[in-house]
Amino acid sequence: MTIDLVEAATHIFALGRGHLAALVDEFPESEDKAYLVTEFTADDRLRGRDIADPFGGDLDDYREMMQHLELCLPSLLAYIEQTCKAD
Repeated sequence: MTIDLVEAATHIFALGRGHLAALVDEFPESEDKAYLVTEFTADDRLRGRDIADPFGGDLDDYREMMQHLELCLPSLLAYIEQTCKAD
């Protein structure tokens, strides 16, 4: 991530609070546009929770992340559509 990417982004999403905190620590100007992927999901079991990074895990770990993302992405995309300014 670079300052140019942060400045150009309208939204930045992280899988977990640790990544989100590291982003905001390094780029404080990102705070108003940085979110957890799970922040907007309608699924109460996932809302506001971290999604585990499967790096180094087995295929089941990657499948679990994919299932969680499939539940979160529709509402996340709807949020982007609602908040993005049309050119």
